[in-house]
Amino acid sequence: MFLWNMHGLPRQYLLYATLAAALVVRNPGIGWVLPPDLPHVTSSDFRCSYSFDEDDILSGVAMASVARFDFDPREYHWGTRHLLLVLSAPGGAEAFGAFSLPWRTAYYNLVDADFVRVYATGRLVAVAVALLTVWLSFCLPAANSRRCWR
Repeated sequence: MFLWNMHGLPRQYLLYATLAAALVVRNPGIGWVLPPDLPHVTSSDFRCSYSFDEDDILSGVAMASVARFDFDPREYHWGTRHLLLVLSAPGGAEAFGAFSLPWRTAYYNLVDADFVRVYATGRLVAVAVALLTVWLSFCLPAANSRRCWR
């Protein structure tokens, strides 16, 4: 059973179209403007793109270690849940063999293809949270909530 909007289409189709559009808009930006693999960049402590907080998040997350039960990213400007999601993304990708080296090594040493994958997994967390936000924004109004939770 569908809820219908004023144009006669089921509201679920609008949700699916919105989610698809959000995904299409976000995906091209995943590889956008990563730091260059140059000797002076590699020797510096900066791993930032045009978004200056990305390297802070990844550097902080790289200091934490699930194996040592150390979940302290030593970075307190962003939410803990976000940082733990970002910590789990490269760790999960590494467990599935997405990197030829450990992800921390690829990140700190700017290993060409693996460095891009580390950034992409961190950015995919933002994409997933954005899509979840779109879905929740659709489902939270009282008229739609029972349809989204079944």
